Amino acid sequence: MEWNAYLVAIRLASDAGQVHIIERHYLEPTGAAYRYVNIKTCCGVELTTPFDECQQEDINCETCVAKIEKQQAYWRKFWSGWEGKKIIKIFTGMDRLEEEWRDSHRQTEALLQRVQAFHNLLQDCMKHHQPVFTLELPDEVLLKLMDFGSVGEILLCFKVDDESRNNLQTRLGKEGFALLGSRLISKGLLKATDPIFNRRWT
Repeated sequence: MEWNAYLVAIRLASDAGQVHIIERHYLEPTGAAYRYVNIKTCCGVELTTPFDECQQEDINCETCVAKIEKQQAYWRKFWSGWEGKKIIKIFTGMDRLEEEWRDSHRQTEALLQRVQAFHNLLQDCMKHHQPVFTLELPDEVLLKLMDFGSVGEILLCFKVDDESRNNLQTRLGKEGFALLGSRLISKGLLKATDPIFNRRWT
């Protein structure tokens, strides 16, 4: 048996041979049982006055000890089970912290996936390091692409997002943009599986 502060060992004057166990709150002046009416020890003996408070080692009522041991075993099992752990988490705020951690973990995973997807896209595009003129475009289109050093940079501009494609189209005009797209397709650099083909070009 684990001795806890909420327990008290007492000897009743009417039963001097036995030292029983009672819960301490029954003896507190502010408690509902201050008058000792219908209050019993753990073994069921009714509390009467006078009584003396004793030491734990003085307890010799086996029924009281067995009752407390059973009670403590129940609560140990309860608090170590899923229900008890859930209650502890609620009272300590750990349930909220765990949910916040899960949300943070999901957001981090989503961010890492986006970063990895962009990295893969960048690697895929940058492996095409041929000069832009190898796309065999008219001189006026090539002049407008002079800021791009390689075919891979053009591909990246096509594939990254709508804004980059719109900027490229503004630079080349609709006809130049369409011609560039057709050249990339004819050389197998743009494919039908690319996300760009999920929407119409403007």
